[in-house]
Order: sequence, then C-alpha cells, then structure tokens
Amino acid sequence: MNFFDRVKETWRFYRSGKSIAEVGHAFSSWLNGTSSVAFGWQFKAAKLLGETVGYAAFRLYRIKADGSWSEIDSHPALDLLHQPNPISTHSELLEMLSMSLDFYGNGYLYMDGADSPTTKPKALYFLKPQNVTIIRTDSFPESVIAYKYRHKSREYVFQPHQILHIRESNPDDPILGFGAVQAMSDSVDLDLSARQWNRAFFRNSARPDLILKSKFKTREQMDPIRMQFEDRYRGTENAHKVAILPDGVEPDKMGWSQKEMDFVEQLKWSRDDILSGLRTPHVVLGLGAGENLNRATAEATNYIYALRTVMPRLRRIATFLNVLLIPRFGKDLVIEFDNVVPEDEDLAIKKRVAALGGAPYESVNEVRDELGLEPIENGDSVMASFTQTPVGSPKVQPNKTVAPRSAYLASKEAKRINESNAKVESAVSSVASKAADGFVRIQKVFKLMQEEARWRAFVKRVTPYEKLIKKTMADYAQGMAERASANLEEQSKAFDLATLIDPRSEVRIIVSAVRPIFDDLYRSEGRTSADLIGGAFDDTTARVHQAVNDAVGLMAETYQEETTRLFRDALRDGLDAGEGIDKLKNRISDIGEFSSDVRAERVAKSEAFRVANMAGREAYRQSGVQKLVWYTAADELVCEFCAPLHGTVVGIDENFYDKGDVVQGSDGGTMPVDYANVTGGALHPNCRCQVVPQVEELQN
Repeated sequence: MNFFDRVKETWRFYRSGKSIAEVGHAFSSWLNGTSSVAFGWQFKAAKLLGETVGYAAFRLYRIKADGSWSEIDSHPALDLLHQPNPISTHSELLEMLSMSLDFYGNGYLYMDGADSPTTKPKALYFLKPQNVTIIRTDSFPESVIAYKYRHKSREYVFQPHQILHIRESNPDDPILGFGAVQAMSDSVDLDLSARQWNRAFFRNSARPDLILKSKFKTREQMDPIRMQFEDRYRGTENAHKVAILPDGVEPDKMGWSQKEMDFVEQLKWSRDDILSGLRTPHVVLGLGAGENLNRATAEATNYIYALRTVMPRLRRIATFLNVLLIPRFGKDLVIEFDNVVPEDEDLAIKKRVAALGGAPYESVNEVRDELGLEPIENGDSVMASFTQTPVGSPKVQPNKTVAPRSAYLASKEAKRINESNAKVESAVSSVASKAADGFVRIQKVFKLMQEEARWRAFVKRVTPYEKLIKKTMADYAQGMAERASANLEEQSKAFDLATLIDPRSEVRIIVSAVRPIFDDLYRSEGRTSADLIGGAFDDTTARVHQAVNDAVGLMAETYQEETTRLFRDALRDGLDAGEGIDKLKNRISDIGEFSSDVRAERVAKSEAFRVANMAGREAYRQSGVQKLVWYTAADELVCEFCAPLHGTVVGIDENFYDKGDVVQGSDGGTMPVDYANVTGGALHPNCRCQVVPQVEELQN
C-alpha cells in the first residue's frame, strides 16, 4: 500500500464512524507501512507455517573430499543462526522470514559486518520487505546493484553482499519474488469486503437496510422521524425489536439480506481458496475437528502438510543459506534442517513384518522396557519359528552416509579442493626434481597468477559501487538539465548564462547523493584490504572522515565546473546562430543526455577506483605497511601512461605523482596531472589500476 492509499484508507476509517481503537489501528498502519493483507485466513495459515518452520532445528555438516560428511556440534555459524542478533532468536527470525515469503514473496536479512562478499557477518537483522527497493542494472542479464531500505525518515543503501535475499519463484521477475497471498489477491479482497460488509450490517442496521416512505416533503419534517428510528432500532443490541412508525410513514426493503446473498457460502468459498493457495489443510487450523475427523485422517493430514508445505519452505530457506551465507564460514560447510515429515508407523510395521515373514524383530524385554515394565527372566532373546531357514547374511559395507539435500555446493567444493590438492602435490613433486632456476621461474609465475587474482577480486568488489555511482550521476544529470531548461524558459530572452544554474546548489545536490556511496565503499574496501593482510581498519578516525569529504567535494566541484562550461559553450553557439528558446532547450537536453551516459560512466569508474585505492592505502597504513606497489591489469587495455608504472614502489606517505606533474607515456605521449595528487590508481579517467602492499622478491 503506497502513501496515498494509506491516507485514503485512514480517512475512510475516520469518516465511517469507526471506533477509537479502529481509527488508531488505521493511523498506526499508515505511519508504519504495515501490511494491509495481514489478517483473516491468510494470516492464520501463514502464522501456523511460520511457527512450524521456526521450531525446526538446524544441523551443520562438514563435507569431506571423499563425499562423506560429519555433523558439527559447535561452530560460529551455528551460534549466529541460533542467536541472529541481540533481540531475536532463530525461531523468531525463521517465523518472520516464512510469513514474509507468504505475504510478499521476499525475505530480506541485513548481514551486519559483511563488508565484503567473503566477510563473516556479526548479526542478522530482518528487514520489512515493503520498505525495500531493489536497484538493478539496465543491461541483460539483470543483476542487483544495491538495496535501498527506508526506516522511518531515513534511507539506507546496502550492497548486494550485505543483504541475504530469500525469495519465492516469480515467472515475471527472476530477481523479485512473488508471494502466495499476492497471487490470490482477488480472494483476499473478497474476504475482506465480506467481513467489512458483515460488520457494517450489524453496526448500522436494525434490520436489513430500509427506505422509510413518507408523505412529508420538507427536511424539517423528515429528519426527526429518521433520527428517532435510528436511535431506537440501530445496532446489534436493538436488532429485531418491534418498530412503531408514525402515521403516513411506510417501510420499504432495500438491498439483499445475508441469506439472499448466500453469505455463508461466499465466506467459505473465499476461505477455501485462500487456504488452498497457502497449501494449508483445514484440519491443521482446527476446522472440521469433531465432525468427520478421526486419528487416521488427522495423521494423514499432518503428513501431507509437513511433506507438501513445511519441508519445501525449509528446503528453500536452507538452499539460500547454503549459497549466500554458510560459504562465508567455510566452503566445505552445509546447513540442513531436521526432517519434520512424520513417519507412517503403520506402514513401517507392515514392511518389517513382511520382511521378517511374521517373525518378531524385538525381544520381550525390549518391548517391556518401552512400556516401562520390569524385564523378565529369559526375555532377552528374539524368538523365531523352527521352520524358518537362513537366507543369507548382509555384506559388510563401508561406513558412508548420504549427504543432505542441499549439500551440493559443499560437496562440489570438497571435490574441487581434493583435485586441486592432488594437482599441487603432483606439481610440487615435478618441480622438486628440476633445477633450482626452474623452481624460481615457477614461483614467479605463481606470484603473477596471485597478483592477477587479487586484482580481479579488487575489480569485482569495486564494480557494484561503480554501477551505483553511474546510476546516481545519470539521475542527477537528468534533473540538472531539467532545472536548467526551466530557468532558461523563465528568463526568456534576457537570460544570464552565469545564473542559468546555481553552482553551489548543484554541488550540494551531488554531494548529498554520492556521499553515502563513497562512505560505504571506503569503509568496505578498507576493511577488506585490512583483512587480506591480517590487519585491522578503523573507519571512525578524523583522517578517514576528511579523506571521504575531500574526495566527494573535489568530484562534485570538478563535475559542476565542467557542466557549467558545457552549458556556456553550447548556449553561446546557439545565440551566435540566432536560435530561439526551444532550440536552446534542445541543446541543454543534449548535454543532459551526454552527461547521463558518457560522463556518468566515466566519473563512476574513475571515482570508484580512486576511493577504493584511497581506502586500501589507509588500511595498509593503519596495519603498519611501509611501502606500496602500483599494479596494472596486465592486459592489452593498459594505456601507455599506466604501463610504465607497473611495479613502481613508493613509501606509504609518498605520491606516485604530484598535482602539476607531467606523465611521460611509453609511446611518447604526455599527460598533465591536473586533478589531484596521484596516491595510487585513478591516474586518468577509466583507470583500472590498484596499489598493493610490497611483497619481498624471491631470492635466487
């Protein structure tokens, strides 16, 4: 329900003579954005499923390289799942997740402390799905750039690796889930309308709605009669009283009664449709108990409900946990739930009897012990008929168990690790038999492979922020062009190029939009860089705060100066050509499109890599690193200015270039450093370079 819908709903409650409690509930829903479908049968069914899912126990297993697995009783992952945050238990979290999947098709968990795709979260917090907005890429296939979360008057931006997004399948949208309640909105609306009509019937009518026919013609004559009738006969406490009408007034029935509408059957139909959509049998909600219900029927119903409703929900949650959360604690780990499907005891007994040919499979004392009775003498042997002959003995099988259903990723990873270890052992054996110079060459090749992998991981971490900055700057460019066009039209022919846009105001808009992204990127990359070298990163220092301020301020001012120059040049050319307001506005629109496309992409890549390198450098400084090395992508796209820098070493407090320097290219070109001091990476627009801590060279 959006803002305007909530306002209309609250106003309708107020005007319809509702009680203070009802108006208060509506007003609270309007303020907090609570669900308008969390009532009636869908709530009862979703609540039951959520409670059942919440009672399920977690199991954590380690998958070995040979495919076998063993249960782990104590582990940080289990601690997190059993106590996800200081105010929630695992049962409560699972219950909220399950209900969210039913009502909205999506469940979102904020992973506090997950500052990179591999960092272990410190806590899990449930996010209200109606307050979450997914920011996506425009290209195919779609991917998630970020999640926006609205809490009260503030909006938070989270990166994809900070959100655990569990969703129901949606054929119309692979990213946004679709809940069962959403799919049967017609039945939910019908049930709500029937409830409201029924409540209004008992609240407003002494009998089914009437028209009082009167010979009187003026309102002064008719109003007292109507008011007197309502006072005496309106409301449930006055229902079915005998009415006495004044002379000249006759009642006339209007509308249909509940019986004529087949009201009860209509309510049953909507109930059955809702419960079938949520795959909830009537019996588990207490409906039909005592009518045609016996123990066999109840057990069969519980079996079907557990098999078709509860277990699929548990498996869905377990699968998402095993893909998005558990690998952060170890790629050979897998989470699984206990099987909640009850065993058909009658069928199991029949199978045993058939397999044993009617012979007993328990001793007398074993049965007596189960019943709480004392053992008897000679009751420990399992007896059989003398006519039975042996049919053979089972072969001894190796002790190997079957992995859980959702252990595919861990099994695959364990197999990969096993194969990788075998290859490493083979390679080491081969290298050991060669000369020392060959061993050194192999070590250097391996070092280059490590550097490339490190650079690719760096690019993968920065890319989501780059996309988010691009989208933010593209949106800003469109708004900036619209503001400039509006100012141009207001000023008509006597416009002033200097006041077409307000530079200070535009800079503030850019800073406000981009600062949260820069903050998050700096914090995330700083912590990841520190983790990679076993250090620590403090993002609360004044130095960090000032660095982010300087970065976003410089970007905003430089971008705004370039925008002003583009406007000034385009409008002067238009004035020189004698163009009118419409054509001048087209020039402004062209600049807006150029800025939202080309300039937004360029500034996004440059600033994302610049801020990421700044954060890495500060993390290395805090961790005690003394020297830094410039590392390029080492591919054919590396430019003539970055290529000579590859492997260049500077001190932790030194710049690679100072502002005002001129960079000499390997092909003879020159490039002035006119933006800022080059402390690492972002030597020029679209630069992809990285600074890393110096590693001592191998000695021959």
